[in-house]
Amino acid sequence: MGNDCGFSGVIIGAAKSIVLGNHVLGGANVTITDFDWHNINPLERNQGGFEQAEPVRIGDNVWLGLNSLILKGVEIGKNSVIGANSVVTTSIPANVIAGGAPAKILKSLDEH
Repeated sequence: MGNDCGFSGVIIGAAKSIVLGNHVLGGANVTITDFDWHNINPLERNQGGFEQAEPVRIGDNVWLGLNSLILKGVEIGKNSVIGANSVVTTSIPANVIAGGAPAKILKSLDEH
């Protein structure tokens, strides 16, 4: 976790690796996870196994809106904003606003 991050009721579930840059903000009820928590195969699920973890990387100055869900294998580029109630299933580039379920790029941001 980088410097000067701020979170409000965020869940971080890391089986392998979650890297947060500097100045990352997370609104209430954000979840960041690098694994699926439970296997979809009932035999393996009942034995406590889970599917393979994939690292998550969140760049500097990223803002994760209220109730966002960041899933395994995702990278979010610096300065990007993830809208409230978004489900991020694929990587998001730097300097954009993304939102929805699944999250998509909604707008490009100008670097200042």
